[in-house]
Amino acid sequence: GAPFLHPYKNQILLGDIFIFPDLLSRKKEEQEKFESGKAINSIALFDYKQEKHRFLLIGEEKSGKTTMCKRLFESYYNNQYIPLYIQGDSLKHSCLDDFIKVLNKAFSNQYNKDFLEYFIQLSSEKKLIIIDDFHECKLNTKYKSSLIQELINVFPNIIITGNEILEIEDIIKGDGYSKPIYGDFEEYKIMEFGHFKRSELITKWHTMGREHLIEEAELLKNHDKSQQIMDSIIGNNLVPSYPIFLLTLLQTMEIGNPHSLKESTYGYYYYALIFQSLARVGLSHDDLDAYLNYISELAYYLFYKKLLEVAESNLSSFH
Repeated sequence: GAPFLHPYKNQILLGDIFIFPDLLSRKKEEQEKFESGKAINSIALFDYKQEKHRFLLIGEEKSGKTTMCKRLFESYYNNQYIPLYIQGDSLKHSCLDDFIKVLNKAFSNQYNKDFLEYFIQLSSEKKLIIIDDFHECKLNTKYKSSLIQELINVFPNIIITGNEILEIEDIIKGDGYSKPIYGDFEEYKIMEFGHFKRSELITKWHTMGREHLIEEAELLKNHDKSQQIMDSIIGNNLVPSYPIFLLTLLQTMEIGNPHSLKESTYGYYYYALIFQSLARVGLSHDDLDAYLNYISELAYYLFYKKLLEVAESNLSSFH
């Protein structure tokens, strides 16, 4: 969903820039299966021959959890499953009947609501439940555990993403919980991009829109220049080596001022994306300053009032 721009392609699609991140197993039995401490390619999650697909993906902020959900959604859909995407904060009850209502609403929004009855009668084996950012679910640990148990009794295919809070909940769940909350799931942590993954992303970026035109010598020259700058900035450990930050760097290199990000942390990367989005719609420099000042004031207003959103009708009264 980030508004990235590219000089040789007007609309960037997920498939144009997606790189399968490496995963680190979080369970002892899985660590033995893949060798302890050894990363595995997340393409392993796309094995459609398994009877059950139950994955818990742990990741830091902006590590690419939602992007993985989108990629899994698309891929499973193309392999005859009916995936449903649900945001964790939409789950407010632990009872299965309430979850089914959320599920049916998600189907109506993401597919054709005229086929809802077909979906309801469809075998559970052909449904894939994707719950993104489950750590934002307001249920307490006890009722989260109850909800998960209800789901695994009905749905063989469930993918859950969240941050480290989910792991902590499993550790501190207290007495009365004889079984780990996510004991039926394969647990993985999304890792930062290393040198190989960064190189793969850089190559994709520089060949985009010119796959049949760019010469090998030009690609190598552009790749080496980008990698040198990227390694220098990422090497300071000020921002994690996740795709959104790497892509912001690559886009900024196209403008010609990548070193403006060299000593910057998260905030400036978001600023760069906002600035480039406003510039994209043709605002003059004076207009850009006015918009950025307004956005800054609006951000402070939201922070001060502890709001996550403000109705458009109320913006006229905002000062």
